[in-house]
Amino acid sequence: MVLSDEEEKTINTTLIVCNSLSFIGCFFILLMYLFFKELRSFSFRLVQYMSIIDLFHSITLMLPWDESNWWCIIQASSLQYTALSSIVWSLIIAYALYDSVINQNSKVELNEIKFILVGYLSPILTAIPPFFTNSYGKAEGWCWMRIREDHYTIDVTWRFMLFYIPIWIIFIISIIIYYRIIKYVNKQFKGVADSSEFNLKKALIRRLILYPLITFFCYLLVTVRRIYDFFDPRESYFPLAESSAIMISLTGFFNAFVYGFTSSVRYAIKQAWASRKKDSIDSRNSQSLSQYPHYTGF
Repeated sequence: MVLSDEEEKTINTTLIVCNSLSFIGCFFILLMYLFFKELRSFSFRLVQYMSIIDLFHSITLMLPWDESNWWCIIQASSLQYTALSSIVWSLIIAYALYDSVINQNSKVELNEIKFILVGYLSPILTAIPPFFTNSYGKAEGWCWMRIREDHYTIDVTWRFMLFYIPIWIIFIISIIIYYRIIKYVNKQFKGVADSSEFNLKKALIRRLILYPLITFFCYLLVTVRRIYDFFDPRESYFPLAESSAIMISLTGFFNAFVYGFTSSVRYAIKQAWASRKKDSIDSRNSQSLSQYPHYTGF
C-alpha cells in the first residue's frame, strides 16, 4: 500500500495540526492539576496520569521521521506504547469508578500504585515483540508496525494481536462497566422528584456515555483502515488514511475535554478569574484613592 509524496505530506501536516490540539489539551489538564490544589483528588490524579501519556502520544506523532533511520523506529515503538497505555488508563478509570460506585469501596485510592504500574508498565510488553522481527518501520503515513510482503503473516499478526484486539477488548469491557454503573445510577435516582438531583443524574450519565465513545470513534477508522490493508495491501485509499490520522491524533484532545474539563475544573477557573478580577479592581481603587490622602471612604 503506497501513498504518494503529496498525500504523505498532507497526512504529516494533519498529524502536526491535530496533535498540537491534543498537546494543548493535555498540557491544560496538567496545568490545572499543578496550580489548583483543590483539584488534586484521586479521580483527577488518574486523569492526570492519562494526560501525561496522551501528551507523549501527541509528541510521538509529531516527531520528524525517515524510514531509513532510528527516528522511525523510535516513533513506531513509542506510538505503540503510548496509544495502548492511553487505552489501558481509560479502562483503569472505568474500573476505579465501578469499584467506588458499585462496590462502595471507599478505599479505592489504596490501589493507586497498582494502577500506575499497570497503566505505565503493561503496555511496554506489547511494544517489545516487533523488535525481534524487525517489524517497526514506515506504515503508510507514519511509523508503526509495517507490512512487508516477505513477512506478511507475522507483521499482520503483530498489528492485531498487540494492538487492535487489545483495544477492542478493552472497549467492550468498558462498555459493560459503564452500562452497569449507569444502570445502578438509574436505580438509585428512581422516583426522585427533585429537579437538581435529576439534572445531576442526567449530567453524570451523559458523561459516562462519552467515556467509551472516545475509544470507539478515535480508533474505529484506523481499525477499518488496517482491515482494508489486510485484504488489499497493495492499494491506497487516501481519504481513509487521512481521516484515521485525524481521529487518532485527537485522542488526547478528546480525553482532556471529556475527562478533564469537568464542572470542578470550570469552577476552579471561574473562581481564579473572579479573584484575579477582584484583585485588579482593588488595585485600581487603591491607586485612585492614593491621589486623595484625606479621603476616608465615608
